[in-house]
Amino acid sequence: MMVDSKDFEKLNQELGFEFNKYVLMHSEILDKIPPGAQVVFLLDNNPEFNVWSKRVNEKQREANQPFIFVHIEKLLNETCRVINPHVEATA
Repeated sequence: MMVDSKDFEKLNQELGFEFNKYVLMHSEILDKIPPGAQVVFLLDNNPEFNVWSKRVNEKQREANQPFIFVHIEKLLNETCRVINPHVEATA
């Protein structure tokens, strides 16, 4: 099945967002990422995305820039922790 690159772009953004949240809770992982590194997200069990991610990131990589793979086993289903929000208009 061929996937639109827009779907991969959205998935890559989601992985980046979720990884940033992970880093906030586990800052020690930053010790494994050199400053200025090109971070490439790879998602287990999604070889099509992984090929796309490597290709796109290689194009963006600067000369001599470290290339770091972040392997992600999976994303959990989306959950929202907001319960019964109330929206109020103001004047």
